[in-house]
Amino acid sequence: MPQTHGNADLLEKQAVKPKTPRMWKIVLHNDDYTPFEFVILMMVKHFNKTPEQGARIAMDVHHKGRGIVGMYPRSIALAKVEAVRAEAAKERFPLEMTCEPEGGSEA
Repeated sequence: MPQTHGNADLLEKQAVKPKTPRMWKIVLHNDDYTPFEFVILMMVKHFNKTPEQGARIAMDVHHKGRGIVGMYPRSIALAKVEAVRAEAAKERFPLEMTCEPEGGSEA
């Protein structure tokens, strides 16, 4: 019978790789009031996009009605969306962003 030292054997068996956090999509919704310049500024400031990338995203959202800005773990996605919403509200722009879990429901 193997000799055990407390819970050492149990801990070795339970050593499992940490689970990768579920990613959440940040979705930008089109509106006809928020200036493109402000949207682009938010892309640069909060999502590390270049002005050119921000402009492409803004145009895509303008034509399609919505578009994905980025993918982040839930807590980061929510914080980024709240920061952008707060800046938009301060400027009285109706800019809308939402978070959606990757691949479906919020389970």
